[in-house]
Amino acid sequence: MKLIMTLLVRNEEDIIRENLLFHLNMGVDFFIVTDNNSIDSTPEILSDFEQQGLLYLIRETEDNYAQSVWVTRMARMAKTRFYADWIINGDADEFWWSNDLDLKMTLSYVGENISVVFVQRYDFVPTNEFDKSVFTRMIYRDNESKNHMGNPLPPKICHKAMEDVIVSQGNHDIQYPTDLKTTYSEEIEIFHFPIRSWEQFSNKIIYGGAAYARNVDLPPDVGDGWRKLYQYHKNGTLMDYFTSKMIGKEEIHLGMQSGTYSEDLRLRNYMVEKHIIY
Repeated sequence: MKLIMTLLVRNEEDIIRENLLFHLNMGVDFFIVTDNNSIDSTPEILSDFEQQGLLYLIRETEDNYAQSVWVTRMARMAKTRFYADWIINGDADEFWWSNDLDLKMTLSYVGENISVVFVQRYDFVPTNEFDKSVFTRMIYRDNESKNHMGNPLPPKICHKAMEDVIVSQGNHDIQYPTDLKTTYSEEIEIFHFPIRSWEQFSNKIIYGGAAYARNVDLPPDVGDGWRKLYQYHKNGTLMDYFTSKMIGKEEIHLGMQSGTYSEDLRLRNYMVEKHIIY
């Protein structure tokens, strides 16, 4: 089995190296990455992996966040040019965890008639201990994870490689000319780190929200979370939203008692063991 991960990234220097190294250790064979106008060190980090033969880099200069178009391009390329069997369409802030510690092994158990696997995501809550690294301080999982609109966090998918696939905006589903059989995985989880620092978060909302605003092809309810947060930026309340999401020790303690949060050290410990972080 050949497993390829696609990534659409922009200004992810704080997490992209760790993402790539983690997934290589977890069984991903190769990456196809679209960099969309990064102005930090993300392109240099990606180029290092490209020079090692681990990654194919696409530099996308359009600025309208046509995610479905760009990810569909990568997913089809994974099949036709790089001969993938399975594809994960991921994000830089998502870490796909296999209970087997091998995504390919876990996917090998999927029935031959299954083409799409839905995988649940869990947010790791941001704490206000900014003197520590992301993976050292963000060790508490939100068991009731919700998106920016307050709705339950939707799952993501991985799928068998197909030439005519269309990946939906957000990477939550695919379209194909014929019906596909699907299943939910209990052996794979996605650890999600959407809010890591003010610099990272505000950068994401300012650039991403403006790009959504420029896209005249998408309905206004697509990307509604980003659009809402972009309005917060425009009216000067984005910092208030960010601050409201920072979790202190007392809130963590109460959340642990109520079952809202749980300590989850698997990712941190694995990354230390594999010398991805120190």
